Amino acid sequence: MDTSVLIESWSTLGVTGVMALLFGFMIANIIKSQNTQNQTLNELATSQAKAEETIDNLESILLKLLSRMDKSDDRLATRFDNLVKETNDMDNQLSEIKGVISRLNGNNR
Repeated sequence: MDTSVLIESWSTLGVTGVMALLFGFMIANIIKSQNTQNQTLNELATSQAKAEETIDNLESILLKLLSRMDKSDDRLATRFDNLVKETNDMDNQLSEIKGVISRLNGNNR
């Protein structure tokens, strides 16, 4: 507000009039400030909604990845168990062959 306008208002309206003008000016500034804050809050709400959507998508991707890794671990465990079983079978067959060779060597003497 211009100083000359304020002084002219003071002389014309008196103290009460000037106070009323200042009060009106204050209300106008509060309204402008409130509009700016509302716009900012709307932008923040939009930004938050986008962030929540991104987080939801990321969570879905991570859950799918964990599920795939779990299936992969199950397949690997099954393969390992099969390998151990085959190794045990081969160990049993080797023991039988050793027994047969021992008996053959014992019979030849």
